[in-house]
This record gives sequence, structure tokens and C-alpha cells, in this order.
Amino acid sequence: DLIASQGFDTRSFTPINQLGTTSGPAIGSKVWLRGRVTSLRAKGNACFLVLRDSPFATVQACHFKMKGEQADTSKQLLKFASGLTLESIVDIYGTVVTADVKGCSQNNVEVQIDKMFTVSTAPATLPFLLEDAARSQAEIDASSSSDRPFASVSPDVRYNNRWLDLR
Repeated sequence: DLIASQGFDTRSFTPINQLGTTSGPAIGSKVWLRGRVTSLRAKGNACFLVLRDSPFATVQACHFKMKGEQADTSKQLLKFASGLTLESIVDIYGTVVTADVKGCSQNNVEVQIDKMFTVSTAPATLPFLLEDAARSQAEIDASSSSDRPFASVSPDVRYNNRWLDLR
């Protein structure tokens, strides 16, 4: 009874790949999501996050600064979100709304954030990002003549920094 981690969480998380489908939550529903922050843009009065809960399921979550009584809370949420690091795991409570999102697997919906909590913060400097490791050698070679070539992640570095060992 003295250890707080023994408590049970009553949150029911919705898998990201169910959002925007007929079997998933309806538009306007409140949902809990847990995922990794894949990309983050926070500037001024808005922030946009892309969450990933599996290698291929991504959804956009956004928050815009509110006016009136909720202005302070909204401003704090924007400040909190802007300080997140990529690959951090977050819990988001929000509303499912229709949207036209081009860069996510769930491209017909997004989640408007009401609450956000950090479950696990990733280090600010990771050995490499998932997108760097996923690039083919042909893409890396093609970018070598451009003004911003892609970084090459050797197989040894990939093997030495595995998150999941499938042996």
C-alpha cells in the first residue's frame, strides 16, 4: 500500500489505428491516446504533434491557445508541449475531429488536445532517429550531392542501439 505504482489506472486507451474508422470512436468523442512523439511543431499560439503507437499508425494531435478563463491553462499546455523531446511517450486526452492530414496514417481525423501527460521522457540527443535508420542506402546516396545530405547510419550502429531484439 505504500508504493504508488500499485494503483490501477482506469483509463481506456484507444489504439491510433482505430481512429477515423467505422469500428473506432465517433467524431466528437473524447479519447485517451498513448504514443511516442514522432514530430512536434510548437510556435506562438498553436502546437501540432504526430503520435505513433506502432511502426505504421500515426495521428496528428493539436492544441490552439484558448481565450477567456482557460487562457492560462492553455498557455501552460503549449509551453509544456514545446518542451517535449522526440520519441517521448505521452498520454493525451482529447476530442476526435475530422481533418485532412496528409502526413499521417490516420489522414481523415485529428485529436484536439484537452490534457497531456508525459509517461516517459526521451533523452534530448538520441543515437539516431527512427527515420534515419529507416532510409535506404539509395536515398542516402541520392542526397549526397544536395546541400543537406542525409546522415548514414551503419548496420553496426543500428545493431548496437536496438530497442527490440527479435532473436
